[in-house]
Amino acid sequence: MILVATYIFVIDTPMDLITRSCPSSALIAFEQIARINGRYSNHTITLMEIYDIKNKYQKKMEKDRTDSPHFTFKDLFNYSSLKTITLALIFLHVCTSLSFFGPALILDKF
Repeated sequence: MILVATYIFVIDTPMDLITRSCPSSALIAFEQIARINGRYSNHTITLMEIYDIKNKYQKKMEKDRTDSPHFTFKDLFNYSSLKTITLALIFLHVCTSLSFFGPALILDKF
Protein backbone atom coordinates (compact mmCIF):
# COMPACT_ATOMS: atom_id res chain seq x y z
CA MET A 1 0.00 0.00 0.00
CA ILE A 2 2.81 2.39 0.91
CA LEU A 3 4.68 1.57 -2.29
CA VAL A 4 1.61 2.28 -4.41
CA ALA A 5 0.99 5.58 -2.64
CA THR A 6 4.65 6.53 -3.07
CA TYR A 7 4.50 5.74 -6.79
CA ILE A 8 1.37 7.84 -7.23
CA PHE A 9 2.19 10.88 -5.08
CA VAL A 10 5.99 11.20 -5.27
CA ILE A 11 7.46 12.45 -8.53
CA ASP A 12 11.05 12.17 -9.68
CA THR A 13 13.19 15.23 -9.26
CA PRO A 14 13.77 17.20 -12.44
CA MET A 15 17.56 16.93 -12.06
CA ASP A 16 17.31 13.14 -11.88
CA LEU A 17 15.14 13.10 -14.99
CA ILE A 18 17.54 15.41 -16.81
CA THR A 19 20.56 13.22 -16.00
CA ARG A 20 18.68 10.10 -17.10
CA SER A 21 18.04 11.73 -20.52
CA CYS A 22 14.32 12.36 -20.04
CA PRO A 23 14.04 16.13 -20.65
CA SER A 24 10.37 15.98 -21.62
CA SER A 25 9.59 14.18 -18.36
CA ALA A 26 11.64 16.81 -16.52
CA LEU A 27 9.53 19.53 -18.12
CA ILE A 28 6.37 17.75 -16.89
CA ALA A 29 7.92 17.46 -13.40
CA PHE A 30 8.72 21.19 -13.42
CA GLU A 31 5.10 21.92 -14.36
CA GLN A 32 3.80 19.68 -11.54
CA ILE A 33 6.11 21.35 -9.02
CA ALA A 34 5.03 24.80 -10.22
CA ARG A 35 1.37 23.81 -9.91
CA ILE A 36 1.94 22.48 -6.37
CA ASN A 37 3.74 25.70 -5.38
CA GLY A 38 0.98 27.85 -6.87
CA ARG A 39 3.25 29.43 -9.52
CA TYR A 40 1.88 27.75 -12.60
CA SER A 41 1.27 31.01 -14.45
CA ASN A 42 4.88 32.16 -13.89
CA HIS A 43 6.34 28.92 -15.25
CA THR A 44 8.35 29.73 -18.37
CA ILE A 45 11.03 27.05 -18.78
CA THR A 46 11.58 25.58 -22.23
CA LEU A 47 12.97 22.30 -23.45
CA MET A 48 16.07 24.08 -24.79
CA GLU A 49 16.82 25.45 -21.32
CA ILE A 50 16.58 21.92 -19.96
CA TYR A 51 19.06 20.71 -22.59
CA ASP A 52 21.41 23.55 -21.60
CA ILE A 53 21.13 22.53 -17.94
CA LYS A 54 21.90 18.94 -18.91
CA ASN A 55 24.98 19.94 -20.91
CA LYS A 56 26.30 22.16 -18.10
CA TYR A 57 25.73 19.39 -15.55
CA GLN A 58 27.51 16.82 -17.72
CA LYS A 59 30.49 19.13 -18.19
CA LYS A 60 30.63 19.75 -14.44
CA MET A 61 30.48 16.02 -13.70
CA GLU A 62 33.26 15.29 -16.21
CA LYS A 63 35.42 18.00 -14.65
CA ASP A 64 34.74 16.67 -11.14
CA ARG A 65 35.59 13.17 -12.29
CA THR A 66 38.95 14.24 -13.71
CA ASP A 67 39.84 16.67 -10.90
CA SER A 68 38.95 14.41 -7.99
CA PRO A 69 41.92 12.90 -6.16
CA HIS A 70 42.24 9.16 -5.90
CA PHE A 71 42.17 7.92 -2.33
CA THR A 72 44.07 4.90 -1.09
CA PHE A 73 43.97 2.76 2.03
CA LYS A 74 46.94 4.73 3.35
CA ASP A 75 44.79 7.89 3.43
CA LEU A 76 42.66 6.37 6.21
CA PHE A 77 45.64 6.69 8.55
CA ASN A 78 46.75 10.23 7.65
CA TYR A 79 44.34 12.01 10.03
CA SER A 80 43.99 11.15 13.69
CA SER A 81 40.18 11.05 13.63
CA LEU A 82 40.15 8.74 10.60
CA LYS A 83 42.91 6.63 12.14
CA THR A 84 40.89 6.12 15.33
CA ILE A 85 37.72 5.23 13.47
CA THR A 86 39.57 2.91 11.07
CA LEU A 87 41.34 1.02 13.85
CA ALA A 88 38.13 0.75 15.87
CA LEU A 89 36.24 -0.65 12.89
CA ILE A 90 39.02 -3.13 12.10
CA PHE A 91 38.99 -4.29 15.74
CA LEU A 92 35.19 -4.56 15.70
CA HIS A 93 35.27 -6.54 12.46
CA VAL A 94 37.87 -8.97 13.84
CA CYS A 95 35.91 -9.47 17.08
CA THR A 96 32.66 -10.04 15.19
CA SER A 97 34.29 -12.46 12.77
CA LEU A 98 35.93 -14.45 15.55
CA SER A 99 32.73 -14.63 17.59
CA PHE A 100 30.77 -15.77 14.55
CA PHE A 101 33.28 -18.16 12.95
CA GLY A 102 35.13 -19.16 16.14
CA PRO A 103 32.63 -21.78 17.32
CA ALA A 104 32.51 -23.25 13.81
CA LEU A 105 36.30 -23.61 13.80
CA ILE A 106 36.29 -25.23 17.25
CA LEU A 107 33.49 -27.67 16.36
CA ASP A 108 35.28 -28.58 13.14
CA LYS A 109 38.07 -30.24 15.19
CA PHE A 110 35.65 -32.72 16.81
